[in-house]
Parts: sequence; structure tokens; C-alpha cells
Amino acid sequence: MKNEITNGRLLFSRALFSALLLGLGTLATAQQSGRRPARPAEQARFEARMLLETGELLEVSIRPRAAGTSTIQMERKDREGIFGQPVAQIQRIHFTLSDMDADAITQNYYSGNYEDVLQAMRGRINPYFAFADLNANTNELVEIFIRALYHAGHHTVVRAAATELARHTAGQGDVSKTAEVYATLSTIKLGELEGIEDRLAALPEPSLLDPHAPAIWYAQAQIALAENDWETAYVPLARIVTEAPMETEWVGEALYLTAQYHHSRTNLVVANQICQEIMIVAPDSTWATKAEARMINLKEDAEALEITLTEFGEFREAERQVDDAAIDYRARQRALREEAARQRQEELDLN
Repeated sequence: MKNEITNGRLLFSRALFSALLLGLGTLATAQQSGRRPARPAEQARFEARMLLETGELLEVSIRPRAAGTSTIQMERKDREGIFGQPVAQIQRIHFTLSDMDADAITQNYYSGNYEDVLQAMRGRINPYFAFADLNANTNELVEIFIRALYHAGHHTVVRAAATELARHTAGQGDVSKTAEVYATLSTIKLGELEGIEDRLAALPEPSLLDPHAPAIWYAQAQIALAENDWETAYVPLARIVTEAPMETEWVGEALYLTAQYHHSRTNLVVANQICQEIMIVAPDSTWATKAEARMINLKEDAEALEITLTEFGEFREAERQVDDAAIDYRARQRALREEAARQRQEELDLN
């Protein structure tokens, strides 16, 4: 990620980032809940299993790492003393994560409980940023943290976190790309659009298998919407809905914006059906709440214009019939969700 930032701004970003992650008041909250408060980074030791390129598997206690260092300082369980392990010889690190419940964090994230995710990780995840350039099991949690910050509306902190990650990854790797994508999205949300198209264009055009694709399409749509160019915005919004139907954190808003587009053009039947679709694919999201409110307005507008609104899935064309082989939408969505959950469980089992 390009990092043309003055020293003053960089220091400000680090201070802001650290303040959020350390969570002023974390100790009091932990004492009230009975949880053990996170240890300060400078006192931390990270229990882990380390797989070397030679195939040797080590049980180690890793010390905090400074940005850009080529050697990790650690203690081995089978020997006394402190050893330096070159990062170039490390194939994988699997941290024990005794102070974070990775399964619960992941479940909360995919359930849209973003503040719960941040509460569980605040003051605990920041030391693992230093290992984001390696093949570590904490990288997924770092990415979840960045995404949760964004979806919870902490856009300034997302940008600070992206700056922090750039120090550790030199702008390389999946974690760094996640940070840059969400920093770009946060910049758009903050209304700082000067040069944003160039920044977005610098990101590779995503393939359908790219996990960042929905976020990038959403950014493209937002840039167009900032200029009130609905015709251009409609294309990437439609791609989110059709190509990434399981990405509920994006699909809900993409559908809602599409419904808003059709409502503004008095396509009331289409807008109403899209709102009903939101209630199906993202029932627990804020977009479902907004869709329900919009459906009330759509009904009032339809009555005034004497337009009959149809239920989602119905067809207005007289000649078009739905036969017995038609795919039931709800069943298809349920099957997709079950398959996604199964794949995530398989990944967890492998780790």
C-alpha cells in the first residue's frame, strides 16, 4: 500500500489506533465481567507451534516483534535460552490464542455482531499485526477485525489500522490488501473523495473468486453514487447481488440501494420485491429494518398510483408460468448458507 504520510500524521494514526485497540476502560470492563484483562503488548508472550521449512515442528513462546524485523525472538520448550529464528525459514505459525475465542469471534462476525467482535479483540489483536507478513493463523482474525471496524462505522480507525499494517507487511499479502480495500471504503464513507478513483483503480480488478470482490464493487458503486450516477452504480451493485449472494454484509446494502434506485424511478413493484428479498437474505441486518420501513412508503405510493404490488417471486407477465422444477429461493439460500458453514468448519478443523 502506498504510504505517502508525513511523520506527524503517521504518529497521529498510531496513537489513534492504539487508543482504540487498548480500549480505555478495558480493565474496568474485564473486572466487571470476570474476564482476565489483556496483557500490555510489551509484557506479552505468544504461545505457538512453529513449522519450519525443514519440516521441524517447534513448541515456542514468541516475544513481541518490531515492524520489519527479519528474525523472531523466541523461547523453545525443548531448550533453554532465547533464540532468534529467521522469518525466511518459517513456513507457518499457529498461535494458541488463549486470550481470544477465535470460533466465537468468527461466528459473531458472520452474524453481524460487529461490536461484540471488537469488544472481544480490542487490546488483544494488535500485537498480532506484527506477524501479518507471515503465514499465521491470526491473519484471518486481523482481517475480521478490520472488516468489523468498517461495518461498525469506525472509519477513521480503519485507516489508522491500515497504516499500521503497512508498516508490518510492506504493502504485500492478503492482509495488506484487505486493509487497503477497507481503508479506501472508509475514505469514501468519510466523504474524502479527492483522488479516490485513482486509489481504487490501483487495486487489481477482482476475479469472481476474490474475497475482496464485493467490497471493491461496492466502492465502485459508492463513487458513482457520490456523483448521483445511478446508471453506473447499478452495475456493480447488481454484481454483488448475483455473484456474491452469501456475502450478507454487502448484499443487504446492495439490495437496499437497488430498491432505492427503482423507488426513485417509480418502479414500485420491483422496489417492493427487492425489499422483500432483503428480509429473506439479511433478516437480522439494519438493511432489513430499513427495507421494512421503505415497504410502508412503497405501499402508500402504490395505492396513490393504483398500482398492485406483488409478493417476491411472483411474475406479472401473463404468459410466464412457474413450473414444478422452479428453484425455491428460500431453500436455495438455506442450502448456500449451510454449505458456507460447512466449509468454514472444515477450515477450522484443519487448523
